[in-house]
Amino acid sequence: MHLNRNQRNFFLAVCAALPSLAFYGAFLTFHSKGSAENVWWAHICTWSSAHPLALLNLLFFFNVSVLFWVVSLVQRSTWLIDLYWTVLPVLMAHFFSWHPKSTSDPFRSRVVITLTWIWSIRLTHSYFRRENWQWGEREDWRFANMRKEDSKHWWWVSFFVAYLSQQVLASEVLVSYLFE
Repeated sequence: MHLNRNQRNFFLAVCAALPSLAFYGAFLTFHSKGSAENVWWAHICTWSSAHPLALLNLLFFFNVSVLFWVVSLVQRSTWLIDLYWTVLPVLMAHFFSWHPKSTSDPFRSRVVITLTWIWSIRLTHSYFRRENWQWGEREDWRFANMRKEDSKHWWWVSFFVAYLSQQVLASEVLVSYLFE
């Protein structure tokens, strides 16, 4: 079975978040059971429970900054990061609302998550409209221009410009929530 580019990009977009989602699901399962057969896993889960902001940043770094960068090198396009910024805020909101250490007003939490979903749906619609209703039709024009200007070094420069910079943005947003 031969998939066209749009189908491959759809499959990639759906599977891209799976490492973080699988880890987080396993972490929540461990936390609900309260024990693990593997001592290392128990230590990782205990640390993850005590440090939700650090955990989210680690998941973001490995799953988004590193994995998406590797995908961009293979595909020669940074399109995936644009798509994911339409859903990352929703994923982050759910991360914090489901984290075992989260404490919040349930009504306020539902309102914020609902508003985040509405914003995400609107942004995702705008993304697909811009992309001619295709998955990964093109990359952001700024990254495309940088790729043309510095094609020899773009493979490593892109990690810092297109991905690690997103990590800083995500960390800044998360830290701002802590100090409101």
